[in-house]
Amino acid sequence: MYSNFYWCLAVSGKDTTQNMKLCEKYSDEIIGRLLLIEKSKLNEDELFYIISAIALKARIAIFQGNYFRAVGMMKKVFDYLSLSKFYYQKSDKLLLTTGLYFYYIEYAIETNKILYPYLIFYPRGNKANGIAMLRKCLASENVMVKSEACYFLMKIYLDSEKNLPLAAKHAEILVRMYPENLLYRYHLFKIYLDADLKEHALEQYKLIQKFAAKNNELSIDQKNHFIKIANRDLGRN
Repeated sequence: MYSNFYWCLAVSGKDTTQNMKLCEKYSDEIIGRLLLIEKSKLNEDELFYIISAIALKARIAIFQGNYFRAVGMMKKVFDYLSLSKFYYQKSDKLLLTTGLYFYYIEYAIETNKILYPYLIFYPRGNKANGIAMLRKCLASENVMVKSEACYFLMKIYLDSEKNLPLAAKHAEILVRMYPENLLYRYHLFKIYLDADLKEHALEQYKLIQKFAAKNNELSIDQKNHFIKIANRDLGRN
């Protein structure tokens, strides 16, 4: 989804305000189209896309500190997730969204005092079960499901569980799947740097430069962005 692309740019520090607006724009387009379909008639793919789009809007609201809006978005997410419970055991896409809900609802309840009074009325999740579902998605034949599960596992182990070896493991899978993806390369670079594996980090830095030079799908500004923030992390500017 285009919305995910702009979300990744925004949280990496690239034109955050503008990219957040584009992220919302494309999420709203997906939601608007699918709201025209009666809930009970949504197929598995349509459920996946509307859940993903609404959940992304919830993440944007949390990122911007708009917690009451985030709660409203989470309520809508659950309304659709309750429909998907009949499918997720046979649908990798819905297993992915269910696993993310299981992990992040519990994580939010544990860590966010502002959201806690509202989220305790939602169906409880389980972080271990959520991770297990995401790990199961790594074996999916659907490349999008596999890569999304891998990305979220990397972020969970990096940001929430503070487990750099497991974060690195999943970042390494991502760069093997998408060797020219500068965002994934940057994540692996930063994880190595935080783990005090500077030689490995510098190797990734060189690869960021290499693939930035040959990537014709990104603007010069976008390509330079990842080199610039890597230099910042290395203390070079």
